[in-house]
Order: sequence, then structure tokens, then C-alpha cells
Amino acid sequence: MPAQVCHNVLVTVDDQHHDLDRVAKALEESGLTNIDVMRFSGIIGGSVSEKEISSLSAVPGVQSVELQPAFRAT
Repeated sequence: MPAQVCHNVLVTVDDQHHDLDRVAKALEESGLTNIDVMRFSGIIGGSVSEKEISSLSAVPGVQSVELQPAFRAT
């Protein structure tokens, strides 16, 4: 069985949800790991498996989910 592919994502929390910790906990329950809450910007970063990316958008308070570009030195 192939290994799961994980992606780094940035989740923007909508202006109506001021409890970032609650949104972060719900994202974690939906599969987000390595969570970094950026309080001043209302963004939560983390890693998620490819199959769970779409479930993050369904979390209450999530405005958008964006994949972070992967940069590799050559």
C-alpha cells in the first residue's frame, strides 16, 4: 500500500469566528496535523493528507483552504 501524501495548507478563518483555538481543534479532528495558529492574521497552518483536504473546508469558521507551494533546492 503506498504511503499517504501530505500537503501543507493555510486555512483562512472567517471574520465571524474569533475563537481560533476552537477552529484549530475542529481542524485537528478533521485531520490537520502540525498546527500553527497565526493569531494576528487569522490563519491556521498545518499538514493534511490528500484525502482529508476537502473535509477541512466543511469545518465551521473556515473561509478558505489553500495548498502551500512546495519549494525544493536543486
